[in-house]
Formats: sequence, C-alpha cells, structure tokens
Amino acid sequence: MRRRIFAICVLAVFAWAAAPGAASADEPKAVDYNRDVRPILLLHCYACHGPDQGKRQAGLRLDRQEDAFKELESGGRAIVAGKSHESQLIARITTGDEDERMPPPEAGARLKPQEIETLRNWVDQGAVWKGHWSYLKIERPELPAVSDGLWPRGGIDYFILRQLDRSGLKPSPPADKTTLIRRLSFDLTGLPPTIAEVDSFLADANEGAYERVVDRLLNSPCYGERMAIKWLDLARYADTNGYHVDDHRNIWKFREWVIGAFNRNMPFDQFTVEQIAGDLLPAPTVEQRIASGFHRNVMVTSEGGADPEEYLTKYANDRVSTTATVWLGTTLACAECHDHKYDPFTQQDFYKLYAYFNNIPEMGLDNRQGSPVPNLQIPAAEQSAQLESYRRQISELEARIKSEVARATIDPPGPRHERPQPHETVWLDDALPRQALPDGSEKDASWHWVESPEPVLSGQRATVRMATGFSQQFFINSKDRLTIAAGDTLFAHVYLDPQNLPKTVMLQFNDGTWEHRAYWGDNAIESGSDNTPSRLPMGKLPEAGFWVRLEVDAADLGLAVGDAINGLALSQFGGRVYWDKAGVINRTPYGSRSFDTQADWEAAETARPKSTLPKNIQEVIKIESGKRDDAQRALLRDYFVQFVYTKTRPLFEPLGKQLEEVRKAAGDLNRAVPV
Repeated sequence: MRRRIFAICVLAVFAWAAAPGAASADEPKAVDYNRDVRPILLLHCYACHGPDQGKRQAGLRLDRQEDAFKELESGGRAIVAGKSHESQLIARITTGDEDERMPPPEAGARLKPQEIETLRNWVDQGAVWKGHWSYLKIERPELPAVSDGLWPRGGIDYFILRQLDRSGLKPSPPADKTTLIRRLSFDLTGLPPTIAEVDSFLADANEGAYERVVDRLLNSPCYGERMAIKWLDLARYADTNGYHVDDHRNIWKFREWVIGAFNRNMPFDQFTVEQIAGDLLPAPTVEQRIASGFHRNVMVTSEGGADPEEYLTKYANDRVSTTATVWLGTTLACAECHDHKYDPFTQQDFYKLYAYFNNIPEMGLDNRQGSPVPNLQIPAAEQSAQLESYRRQISELEARIKSEVARATIDPPGPRHERPQPHETVWLDDALPRQALPDGSEKDASWHWVESPEPVLSGQRATVRMATGFSQQFFINSKDRLTIAAGDTLFAHVYLDPQNLPKTVMLQFNDGTWEHRAYWGDNAIESGSDNTPSRLPMGKLPEAGFWVRLEVDAADLGLAVGDAINGLALSQFGGRVYWDKAGVINRTPYGSRSFDTQADWEAAETARPKSTLPKNIQEVIKIESGKRDDAQRALLRDYFVQFVYTKTRPLFEPLGKQLEEVRKAAGDLNRAVPV
C-alpha cells in the first residue's frame, strides 16, 4: 500500500511537469487533446454541443469521440482527422460570415487566434482523441535533461530540478539532521521525535542512517494511525450517526482494522476488496467482516415520521456515491437523478452500482439501541475463550444426555391403582426455584438464609425474617411453575419464635396476579378483601417453638385447574418468623411431575386443561398410540425418559439443570460482548 501512495505522489509531479507552460521553446509543439484542446472546447463549445441534451444544438456533440467524428445531418463531419480543410469545426470557427461563425456573439467571448490555431493544428496532426486524464493508464515519462545530473536521487528529483532550472533557481542545501528527523516524524507518524531519537540520529554517522530512521518510523504503530486519519475521513468515520439524532455508535474496531492494515502494509487490492465486500468473501474471518465496516458509517434515522423505504434508498445512495468518490475518484451523485453532464456516467450506471448495495439486511428506521443492525459482536480474547469453553460444555452435556436417554430402559408397568396417591411437589427448600427473581421489603436482599443450630426443617437451610410491622419476602417469574390440578393443596412450613411472636403470617401466590392470599392470626395485613380468596382467614396463629405445616386448598384461593403459579410471598406482621419447605400436594395424575409408566403420563397429559409440554410433544400425544409412526413413538419415549420417568429423573434432572446453567452463563456472557 505504501508503494501505491508513492505512485500517486509521482503521478501528481508528472502531471505538474506536463502542465501548460512546462514545455520549453525548443520542444516540438505537438498538440495534446487533454492539455490543449479539451479546455477550449469546454469553455467555448460545450454549452451548445456538450452533454446537456436539453441545450444541444444541431445534433452535434463534441464531448464524446464517437459523436464528434460521426457524419452530420448535412452530410459533412465536424472533425476529419488530418484534414482541417474538410472539417466543419474549423470552417465554422474561421468563416468571415458572422451568421455562420461559431461560437455566436451571444455565447460570449470569441476564440482567440492562438486557440483557433491550436484546434487547426490538432486536426491536422491527426485529431488524436484522449479520454479524461483521470481515466487514462499512468505512463512513466522520460527523465528530462537537467543542469546537474548528480543532484537527483530519484526520478522525481529530475522533474523538480528541471522546473528549478527553467525558473533560474538552485536547489536549497540539504536540511540538517535535526530538521530531517523532525520532518520525517511528523510526516510518517504525526508526532515530533523524542529527544532520545534526535540524539540517536545525530550520533549515527554510518551510511544509511536516514533510511534506518525511515524504516523505524514505518514500523511504528503510530505510522498506521497517521495514515488512517485521511482514510477514516473518506470512510465517514467521524460523521454524525443520524439524520434525526446523533446517537451512539460503536465502530472503533473498524478504525483499528484500518490502522492495522497500514501497519501491515496490506496490498491495496486486498485493502479494497475487504472494505467493500469483506463479509461476502468465502468463509470470511472476523477481521474481514470488520473491514466491511467501511460502509456501516452511513447516517441513519429514528425519526418517527420518516418513511423506512425512503431512508433505505438514502443509505444505498450514500454507499454508491462514497464508493465512486473514494475508489473511482469521481462525483457520481449527479447521476442519481439524471445522466451525468460532465463525466461518462448515465443514470442507469448509477443504479447498476446501487443494486450492489441494495441488499443489506438493515432497517430504514434504526431502533436507537446501540449500533444499527446488522452489527457484529467482537468478544475480547478472554471472552472468546470462555464462550468456547461454554460451547464445549454444552456439546458434551447434550451428547451425554442423548447417550443416557438411548441407554435407559423402562420397566414394565405394574398393577394400576384405582385411586391415584397424593404426590407432594417441593417448590421451595434450600434455594429459590429455577430463575426465580427474589424481592421483598429489602428488594433483592430480602431473603435471609440460616443454617443449624437455628431452626431448620428440611435440607440445610431455612429463611428467617424479623419485623416490627408488615414485612415480606417473595419471588416471582420462576421457570419451574406449579400447575394447579383438581383438589390440589398448597403448603409451607413455619416456625414462630416464642420470644418474639408475630401478629399475622400470610401465604400469597402469584399466577399473573397476587390476589391469592391466606393468613393465620390477626387480620393485621390489609392486602385484598377480607373473607375472600384475596385475603382468606385460616384461623389462629400456629403454635410457637415448633415447625408447623400451613395448608390451604388452591380452589379456596381462587386458583383454577390449569393455572400456573410462578411466585410465592411469605409475609408477616411483626415478630421473628422462620420459613422452610413449601410446595403443592397433587391429588390428580396430571398434577404430578413424574410417572412410573408412559401410559399414565400420556393419560394425565391428555386430561390436562392446558398443556405445558413442547408443541411437538403435544401434537404427538394427540395421535392415537396405534397410529403413530416409529419416529413419533421414539420422540415420546425419549421425552418421557428424560423429563418424566420416575426412575430416571434422579439422573436427568441434575444434568438438565447443569445444562441450563451453562446455557444461561453463555447467554449472559454473549450479551455482555460489545457490538
């Protein structure tokens, strides 16, 4: 890429060396179309015979070769190469008939004699036409003769010295080393040299000292930063984010990519391809996808009254115009609305290029939540390693579960019970249910867990609360919900401190609303309406100093069959209260979470008013067992073994919870990765 930039500089010097006035008197006066002829035609002829179709006269167009040389309506030709006497162009600019002479008086200034002579000589010399200089292949010119052949160190120096010779000037003496290193440092890094760097350069008297400084600066990270400044301007890096509001946008990774590309001396063709279409390369790397951020700097809008389709068009137009400006070195924006008047582009050309940028899955109205979509998450190295570890753990757990399911066997069904036995489901014991959100009088710090020797009924821990008035702890949004069946009883265990009795204890259940309450003791908690399911009296306070089981029928609290409870509140008014082991007693089969036979499970699920099973399992259960195909039978069998079968649940429940925890951790980390 550094060689490419150098070539551009060389082109500029060559163009200057060949500019009008650069030729000496003793050089042949060959007429050059771009240098000598095009400016005359542009100034005097294009107004009536140029690109503007609405103003074009006599069907003659002089800005395009094929039109300028073609036969006219009169039968003649405006330009006949090598024959100025047969060329209508020369005839009309030299005629003495004022009515025929071009340009007409109303067009402005007439051609000067030297301009007429230039046009005549050009035609007689063969009317060699050239495209616009910016579209011509760069050609290396011959090195000119100079007064001092020892002064030039490179090809450019010959052209500089020739111009100095023509101006009667002498080259300035070489700069001192302090000035040289200062110039180099500013040019290549944008920073001044340090005192130590200056001293080192001054002390280096060996041949190649200057070149070693250049190499050091080119290898400095600051070189890429210096070079990236102008390129990032072309990429609209610092432009406003939006038409409507200048919201935040994260795209600094693209800036780092540009800096790195310059520091690695990336070839210019690769530099181009990766920025325009890095995401479309076969199996693109993250770095190549970052490179395509060049065209993610387009402004967006979130203004409510804007038309999304209109702004999608604006975004694509911006990319077309920017691509043309940066890589073609031309302004293509004019052709958005009409054929370009001064460059060889049509409106159709504009929209052919537009089609390349009209397939980006973005929104016309950005949602103003971070970087506009589509965007790319770029994890840090340690985040990538952790995410890969999670992916490996998930894969291993999934493989183990699949293997265990395949190996599991189901015992033959035993004798059926005429009346299903009650089944106790413990919901709260040593910890909150899965993914439940803790809350209460002290927000998420409301749950205070204690261990023995303080009162503990079940497991290792109980929860305790001390209050002087109303106080509570609760959770909500548990993923393990209690689905109510006919005859179900809700329960919890309580221990009242004999030295600090409360006035009231209350159980409260949430199925989308908290209006399901039962209380023991005084009517001191005013939530709900007394003697209704929203505040149901259950009698006197439990006996203090012992663990007591509190029970209430779900139906008495207004909970219907099929309702799913996702939250539980443990409330009190004053006193010191311990709570432990809460859940539900199911008295119907579909209230149970585990079964000894697949047939009992299917029967219970069929009777359930509202199934919570995955959709595909629900659909297969509806099919009569004799009409299921092998794949459907295998699907039900595997689900039963993994999630329902009494004898395999001790194996699969811990594996399932472990898999869920790893997936949650991976999801949390993935959401923390910057976009």
